[in-house]
Amino acid sequence: MTGSIKSWIKVFRLQTALVTALALWVGYVSTGQSQLGDIVVLAIVGLLTHMWGFGLNEVYDYEYDVQNQRSSGHPIATGEVQRKRVKYASRASIVFAIFIIWMGSKGALAPLMLVLSVIPGFAYNKYSKVHWWSNIYLSIWAFILVIAGALYVGEPNIITYLIAGALFIQIFVQVIEGDIKDIQGPESTFAGRFGTHLFSSFDAELNDYTRIKYSNTLVSIVFSLKFIESALIGIVGFLSVTYGGFKMMAYVGLICIALLLFIYTLAKIFKKEYDRERVKINSAKHELTSIAVIGISMSMINIVAGLIILVAPILWFIGMNGLIHSKGLSPDI
Repeated sequence: MTGSIKSWIKVFRLQTALVTALALWVGYVSTGQSQLGDIVVLAIVGLLTHMWGFGLNEVYDYEYDVQNQRSSGHPIATGEVQRKRVKYASRASIVFAIFIIWMGSKGALAPLMLVLSVIPGFAYNKYSKVHWWSNIYLSIWAFILVIAGALYVGEPNIITYLIAGALFIQIFVQVIEGDIKDIQGPESTFAGRFGTHLFSSFDAELNDYTRIKYSNTLVSIVFSLKFIESALIGIVGFLSVTYGGFKMMAYVGLICIALLLFIYTLAKIFKKEYDRERVKINSAKHELTSIAVIGISMSMINIVAGLIILVAPILWFIGMNGLIHSKGLSPDI
């Protein structure tokens, strides 16, 4: 196989693979299911789906990566991994994912939803550098994956749709964070549209004047979306269990701590001084704290499944970052 194992891990961005599996997991748990075997199967499906999505992203971004200094070190751009092999591996991954979920599902709807998710996933990969609204494609992809997880052996319910809506918003905001990380690039982005649209050049070094790029409009949009996401997750928790006083206080306390943490990391992303490495690290920390909030809410449905959702993606994320970036405790994306 062309390229080292580490190069292939970078191509598929496997450090965030269980975050993709998270969408399937929360859909599954929202229906009241908690079989370990099913969780493992959905983790594999999520891993393969993730490999398809991010491998395809590398394939479509090849020409862009070669021409841009900040992304010219990507394995396909450097020639460490052949573009054609990534394309074939990505296609094989989604085929295997659909086959596996079809073999284990109680019916045809779960694999059908996974097939349907290919449409927004493909649209994002093909048009993410062109359509400033491409966030919506990836958010729809995540929403459909939650429904697919619910349909694996159960039926979607109000909790399923609430958590799918929360994840929709979370992914939308994470893409904005990615936009900010690459704000000096030429691509058309949501952050560029609402944050830097008054400035004509993305290529020049940011000076004191252009540090106001994070407009009040963009900040207001992001924090409003996070408020709605938090409300949806809070409702999920309250609908999921009949509370005694202590249990209710514990849940509210944990949610408040997690919310404060991810609001803090989000606020650091919007500091006026542009520092790409700092934005990358704070985006990763914000993603981890967002996962924590979802895991806590799922623990109200099933404590074991909730703990898996809370712990597994975070440990995987930090461990894989340690392997490929040598800074697991200072996570990078």
